[in-house]
Amino acid sequence: MKEPIRLMIKPRAAPRPRLGKNGAYNESWYTQYKKDIVILIKQAKIPKGDYSQLYAIFGMPYPQVVKGGNKMKIEGLPHRIHSGDTDNITKGLKDAIQNAGLVDDDCSIYLNCCSKLWTKTSGYIEFYLE
Repeated sequence: MKEPIRLMIKPRAAPRPRLGKNGAYNESWYTQYKKDIVILIKQAKIPKGDYSQLYAIFGMPYPQVVKGGNKMKIEGLPHRIHSGDTDNITKGLKDAIQNAGLVDDDCSIYLNCCSKLWTKTSGYIEFYLE
């Protein structure tokens, strides 16, 4: 699969799991975020495959402090402000790829090539698998 898929959803970094009396769990917003990605992946009708490589671009929306013309100057540039490490943002996408049934186990994806870029949209995830 070479054609990238664009999911119009704001990328979110995986939080540290919380520990409760029944064991470790993820926060509800993160669980819902992964479910939303699964729905978008299923709508894209990506075939199941023996994928081992993930290439992704995470479009991170501008912070509210960036105004007007300055937004146009940084569109598509690397995103370096703290909003989660790229590997933590990738975790949610890989979990969703597994939950959507594209791979049996996300551990089979041994190559992750990912970047965070500024976008003037509300955020997106663009990816393809090989």
